[in-house]
Amino acid sequence: GFFTETHVQWSGALAGQAAVAIQNAWLFEQIRTANERLQSLSRKLVEVQESERRYIARELHDEASQALTSLMLDLHVLEKGDQPPELVLIKALEMENTLKNVLENLHHLARDLRPATLDHLGLEATLRQTAQTIQENYGIQVKIQLTGIEERLPDNFETAIYRIAREALNNAIRHANATIVDVILSLRDDNLILVIEDDGDGFDPRSLSNTGRLGLFGMQERAEMLGGTLFIDSEEGKGTTLVIEVPYVNQDSDR
Repeated sequence: GFFTETHVQWSGALAGQAAVAIQNAWLFEQIRTANERLQSLSRKLVEVQESERRYIARELHDEASQALTSLMLDLHVLEKGDQPPELVLIKALEMENTLKNVLENLHHLARDLRPATLDHLGLEATLRQTAQTIQENYGIQVKIQLTGIEERLPDNFETAIYRIAREALNNAIRHANATIVDVILSLRDDNLILVIEDDGDGFDPRSLSNTGRLGLFGMQERAEMLGGTLFIDSEEGKGTTLVIEVPYVNQDSDR
């Protein structure tokens, strides 16, 4: 019988203030964590952008720039007009072949940046074209399967899903030593589910924070931009499975 009604009122008042203080502390902690994560992602974004710029610059310098310089020198030689006609014809054919190679390399570079088929033919055609290219260049069998998708997805979905799939395929080529990769995209219960599974070397997902694999972080960010999640199931020597689940409600294009 020691506690009186006054004690109860004081306890309620103090508990309310303590609850507000605890809630504020929790919110500040959430904001601090979010800011740290945002800064980390910003740094990774800059790293990815710089990596892409180095790749483009290297391709343009090593391939296009050198080839065009060679063409310029050949044109100067032809301008002198002291070459026999048969040699001029041979040189012109060599220049034509060089120019074809430059155009082909630029086409490959543009396709890697953004395939034209993604805009004109859609996601499925682009994935199948990518699978064929990987098969021809690397000997890796890539199987593409789409289920439950009867029309084209919005541009942002097609772009994000293609980039995720492409990055996963790049990882299978560069790191996993895979021979078979399955890419399955399905629409189930208002969710787009992308599954990418390879038979490669695999890795320990717990080591991601230490390895700094920008590709996996990029895939996670693209999934989160669509309100989705990325799951990684991998084990050394047993391949890797990526599952991206994104909420999606089929809507009219105008909406």
